[in-house]
Amino acid sequence: MKRWALSELKILGNENISPKIISFLKEVGFDAKRTTEFSVGLPDRKVVDIAKGKGFVILTFDLDFGELYYRSGKGSFGVWVLRIKPPTVEHAIEILREFIGSPGFKNIEHNRSLVIISETKYRVRQVAI
Repeated sequence: MKRWALSELKILGNENISPKIISFLKEVGFDAKRTTEFSVGLPDRKVVDIAKGKGFVILTFDLDFGELYYRSGKGSFGVWVLRIKPPTVEHAIEILREFIGSPGFKNIEHNRSLVIISETKYRVRQVAI
C-alpha cells in the first residue's frame, strides 16, 4: 500500500471547485490545478481522460464522477467527491483540511479510489483493475 506525501498527489479540481480551494491545496503542498487550465466547459469524460493521462485525482462536488469511476474507470483514476452542506468555499476548505489531516489519509490509494468526503466521515471505494 502506498503511503502518500502531499507533494506526490496531483489534484484536478473540476469547474465547480473554486480557485480559492485550489490555492488552499497548493498552500498545503499539493500539485493542484483546475480543469479550466486545460479548457473551459470540458465534458466529464474528457476530465477523466486528463486525470488518467496525467495522474490527477479529480476533486468535485459532482456525483457523476462517482458513476464514471464505477462504469469506465475500473480503478484507473481517483476521485474525491465533496458531499457537504453548505457547499461554500470556506466549508470545503475546512472539510478538506480535516480529511487531509485524518489518520488514514496517507493509507488511501488516492489514484485508484473513489473517496466520498462529508462533514463527519469519508468513505473509500476502490475497484480492482
